[in-house]
Amino acid sequence: MALFILMTAEEIQAELGQRIQALRLAQNIKQEELGARVGLSRSTIRKLETSGQVTLEAFVRVLGALGRIEDLESILMPQAPVSIADLEKQGMTRKRAGSKGKRP
Repeated sequence: MALFILMTAEEIQAELGQRIQALRLAQNIKQEELGARVGLSRSTIRKLETSGQVTLEAFVRVLGALGRIEDLESILMPQAPVSIADLEKQGMTRKRAGSKGKRP
């Protein structure tokens, strides 16, 4: 299993594409069939599997069709606080980013 922390964005995309292909093959689904299930062309499925370069929507739809949408649950989850200071910081979370250079 590849470690994403050691990879470029393009390498991560390619790795995710390879994992999608492995899931599809494990379920004995052809590219055309998967594409038909999610409303995408075979060439889009092929592009996903070879380079990972598809829209986020297409990626999510394919995960859903392969029964792995729950894998997205852990992405970008807030980390659990580990100290009282962390809990206090959570109460003061920013809602918006400030503009640069416009302060008096």
